Amino acid sequence: MLFRSTLTDATFVLEVLSLATRDYDRGDKFYWYRSLPSFAEFLALSLDRIGAEHHRRLDDGAWLFREYTEPDTRIELESIGFALMLGDLYDGVELEKPDPNRPRITFDEYLAMGREAEFRSEFIDGEVRPLFPD
Repeated sequence: MLFRSTLTDATFVLEVLSLATRDYDRGDKFYWYRSLPSFAEFLALSLDRIGAEHHRRLDDGAWLFREYTEPDTRIELESIGFALMLGDLYDGVELEKPDPNRPRITFDEYLAMGREAEFRSEFIDGEVRPLFPD
């Protein structure tokens, strides 16, 4: 199976969670990110409300989870030496309205939609290869 991803080496990822793909983004995609040796921090932003899920790898390899919902919350991104206010991330953003009739999609459905094109490298037979080698 062919997967595409920009990430063959990343320290920090910020993911915007659409209502349709948030289960995949929090699940299989986050699991894959955690397999990267350099990956240390993940910030996932909600689109239906002001909120962030912050995961940070600790020195012992365990993951610390924090959830933020207040716009005046300062989020420290230790892996990249940067801090930001949650509310600043939502400045000018129109939040998605949940649609109870919209089905959530599975990982296989996500791939069938051609969404793997969002990624920028190939994962073939257990090996990640950049699409644009130097």
